[in-house]
Amino acid sequence: MKIVIISILLLVQSWADTTALFGRVVNIDHNDTLNVRSQPDHRSKKVGALPLDAYVGIETCTKAKKRLWCRVYPMVQQWYEKFGDKSHIGWVNSKYLKFHNSGYVIIDGKKNCDYALRCKEGKCEIIKS
Repeated sequence: MKIVIISILLLVQSWADTTALFGRVVNIDHNDTLNVRSQPDHRSKKVGALPLDAYVGIETCTKAKKRLWCRVYPMVQQWYEKFGDKSHIGWVNSKYLKFHNSGYVIIDGKKNCDYALRCKEGKCEIIKS
């Protein structure tokens, strides 16, 4: 019975990790950065770097060579020197991410009309001021 429960918990954790909305960089030294890659492979071209505790949005996650990799993008409200515009969307190994399913995203609207989304548990709503 314990093995069944542990298996279910691992399956739920794996599902949560692959469907998370946000992530925070963890498991690197304070003076180091996490490389962001063009493809889900540590040998692919480096397209950016993230510091410890950086927040990112997660587009999707996929298994590649026995590792879970996530395609991440910068969040408008978080600016990092080497990862801050849409050209830096890329892949990171999920072992360096702590997953979250709640947070806020600022959206660049049309004609200088930006707005915020509050996201929680996979559902997002527009925040009105």
